Amino acid sequence: MFKWTTIIAAVLGIPLTLWAVQASTLPPPVLAPDEPPPVNPFTGGIAAPGTVEAASRNVRIAAPEPGRIARVFVQVNESVKAGDPLFQLEPRLTKAELAKAEAAVTVAQRELERLRGMPRPEEVARLQAALDEATAQWEYRGRENERARRIHARGALSEQDFNEATLKLNESIARRSQAQADLNRVRAGAWKHDLLVAEATLRRAEAEADMIRARLDQLTVRSPITGTVLKCYVEPGEIAPAAGASVIVVGDLSALHIRAQVDERDATRLVADCSALAFLPGQSDRPHKLRLLRIEPLAVPKNVATASNSEVIETRVVEVLFRLESRGASPPLYPGQVIDVFIDAAKSL
Repeated sequence: MFKWTTIIAAVLGIPLTLWAVQASTLPPPVLAPDEPPPVNPFTGGIAAPGTVEAASRNVRIAAPEPGRIARVFVQVNESVKAGDPLFQLEPRLTKAELAKAEAAVTVAQRELERLRGMPRPEEVARLQAALDEATAQWEYRGRENERARRIHARGALSEQDFNEATLKLNESIARRSQAQADLNRVRAGAWKHDLLVAEATLRRAEAEADMIRARLDQLTVRSPITGTVLKCYVEPGEIAPAAGASVIVVGDLSALHIRAQVDERDATRLVADCSALAFLPGQSDRPHKLRLLRIEPLAVPKNVATASNSEVIETRVVEVLFRLESRGASPPLYPGQVIDVFIDAAKSL
């Protein structure tokens, strides 16, 4: 029974195999694209990928230092003027540092005022009294020494007693000289070099306070241009990204620019007054008229996918900046969109 079953299955498999072989030789079906591909409208024109950007370029604003976001002053699509606050990092620690620095400035100022206010009348009076006391002691010891000398000359005073009287006179002379020197030093006021040191200390304290004030002011990040908030990546309470990472993107939407990346092999065909058209992918029947603004002279690596300089691509391009003439036309364009650009290079042929 098994033998006949296998024979029948083999016989039935022959036509199935022939059908499969025949089906594999048929051409695959060709599917029509959903949207017609873009066609270069210019004879011999240059095709280049482009990116839509604001008239001011898309200004990516980063935090001056890592820290917690205390406040966000703007929302996406909100208009801002140059100098308007965008966001603020937590300022409490910096404010405490500023209070400490300002206290150091006050101490340095008081020290300088103390030196400039010298001598104090009370200090002069005390030293003058000390000098008067030393002078009186010196005069008394002088009379005592003169009396001892006369007695010693008559032989009525021992040599030791006479020497002790002379020693006391010398001690009173030294004390009087010291009192006079102390009085002269105080009356002369602060030493010039002490004043210079105090002034330098004050300037250093003021510089440190100014530095902290500048840092505190930088914690409130302001818009560098008048424009519109295009993107906001943070909310209050979040940690600001590392230095260089965008927190808010601002751009001037009064006009839109198209930055086309022309292959370096086609760059020699560019002319100063060339015209151009742009098409959104899948909308080849809706052209956007462009006006040339400038041809940037530095060739750069091609980076369309992410618009980041970190992309490793061997192809180099020359960037050409156009102004969108059909502002407000349908369909609308948005900064960051990738668009097909066709440049009329007939004049260069």
